[in-house]
Amino acid sequence: MQALEAAINFLSERDDSLERAKQYQQMIDDFPRLARELRQQIATLTDSSKPVRSNMSNAELDQEILQVSSQLLEESRQAQQEQDRAREISDSLSQLPQQQTDARRAMTESERRAQGVAAAATPRWHRRRFMRVRPERCQ
Repeated sequence: MQALEAAINFLSERDDSLERAKQYQQMIDDFPRLARELRQQIATLTDSSKPVRSNMSNAELDQEILQVSSQLLEESRQAQQEQDRAREISDSLSQLPQQQTDARRAMTESERRAQGVAAAATPRWHRRRFMRVRPERCQ
């Protein structure tokens, strides 16, 4: 029974991994579009910057510098978050093949155990009869 539960857990984990892989692939596919949009936003911000007037007071200049610095910090933070997320995706994608191999191996082992448990639970007379009537496997 534990072998069947383990097999079910492995299948569930496999499904979760496949779903994550699909999401990661979608993010990877969307990356060029997102990068293009961010570049356009940066260009828009650059184009929309306020010109420095020669008659601005020191206080106005300081205020403008603070606003621009704040904007740059926020954009840097967002860019760092995107970079961290991309790194996480890359790391997860690189681990998927090994995780799938491990899950397949565990599932095969669970199936083998389940067959052993089922064979041990089957009465001998039924097993002998089953062996005689067993159809050939199609390949």
